[in-house]
Amino acid sequence: MKKEINTISNTRSSISFLFSNEEISSEKEAVIGEFCATTTLPGFRKGKAPKNIILSKFLPNIEARTKATLLNKALEDVQKSTNELNLLAVVDYSSEDSEDGFLCKLIFDLRPNVKLPDYKNVTLTAFSEKVTKKEVGAEFDHIRKQHSNYNIVDREIKSGDYVKVNYEGFLEGGLAIVDAVPGHKIYGKQVNTWEEAGNVDVPGVQAVIQGVIGHKTGDRCEGEELFSEDFPVPELAGKKATYTFEILEVRERVDPDLNEEFFKQYGVDSVDSLKNRLSEYLANYKRRQGLLKQRDEIIYFLANSAKFELPESVIEREIQGLVQSFIEGQVKNGVSAKYFEGRIDEISKSLLPAAETRAKAGLVLDKIAEMEKIKIDNKDIEAMIFQDISVKKVDASQYVRELQSDRDKLIDLRTRTLRGKALDFLVEINSKEMAKIKKSQEQVKAEKEETSSDKAEDFKEIEPNLEEVAETEKS
Repeated sequence: MKKEINTISNTRSSISFLFSNEEISSEKEAVIGEFCATTTLPGFRKGKAPKNIILSKFLPNIEARTKATLLNKALEDVQKSTNELNLLAVVDYSSEDSEDGFLCKLIFDLRPNVKLPDYKNVTLTAFSEKVTKKEVGAEFDHIRKQHSNYNIVDREIKSGDYVKVNYEGFLEGGLAIVDAVPGHKIYGKQVNTWEEAGNVDVPGVQAVIQGVIGHKTGDRCEGEELFSEDFPVPELAGKKATYTFEILEVRERVDPDLNEEFFKQYGVDSVDSLKNRLSEYLANYKRRQGLLKQRDEIIYFLANSAKFELPESVIEREIQGLVQSFIEGQVKNGVSAKYFEGRIDEISKSLLPAAETRAKAGLVLDKIAEMEKIKIDNKDIEAMIFQDISVKKVDASQYVRELQSDRDKLIDLRTRTLRGKALDFLVEINSKEMAKIKKSQEQVKAEKEETSSDKAEDFKEIEPNLEEVAETEKS
């Protein structure tokens, strides 16, 4: 077997394997032997069919398996030579017959030469886990709201009422918004939808949400909506729309009694114990959000500090992941999947900067993990699996089966687990460094205050002496 390596670009190379006719014949004989030993034909016992009959019936299969075996040998050779080739990933392969034998060509991306920045000296945003009474009160009200009853009322709508409406929006000129932006029905046309009157914090059409106040069931109304210049739907940004809406039903929220039955659902026995539990929950939430922000800060630091050319396959993989996550998130928020048909290239282009950031940071994290000898174990992998199942809301047994049957998914899981552990390591060491700096600054400040205080005391001691000098001068 002859090997030849060729450079395609700074990040990509190819390697060709030429198997001689003798090697092909040898491998073909081995394959024929397997067919003879395992094939059952009418009139012959298993493994006893003559070679010439096997060849006459299965020659195309034998030749195909011979070539597949030789190609696998080429792939195995490349995998064994990972360090020598500086291999990052095999991105394509092909094979063909030639006069000199059987030629296999593999294209692979090169692992870039990553120079590590000063990753133990990253400025992170400090965060507080402190929870205010106002925050606990808001969360408490949210819980009560989940257990409230909603009674039909026949009166003018007040803020906080829940209103069932039909509505439709039109741009200036009479163009229906549902036709202008079919992927965003929430801003175009809704039938039998519920809105909380007066709520400014929910997604939707404020012309309807605010406009229903003061009206009653059966009223047909009209309102105007001016979309902001930075509105996330470009087709609507900066434009004025008119909405017509019909009020179908009005319900008043009635909060539940705070009794034993209510508290039992949360494993508590009083308002105070429930609020204490909510305080703990909110503190943990703030901690998670703070750590996520610090992780992002480290990712951006690593990506911006890294100066190397990214292999194409790494960027492609990151873009595919980001596009999939983006579309899944939009569909969950009510956007039709059809809206994204024909827009994948446009979305991919918009996500390219984020993909490059993630790709660069990921390769730097791999290097840091290697330098710091960070390893992952079964507990780490199990935690990542649990996280995936929770976030994606998939069946656990099905998820595990997919990992067992798809080698690429398993490799991706291990990579994400290792990089996550490396990120946690960087957050920890940089947080400790921040704490040391803060402590040092506080010590310097305290020493300055102490020095200033000593000087003030010295001045007080000098003051009487100055008075004596003045009296002496007078005399």
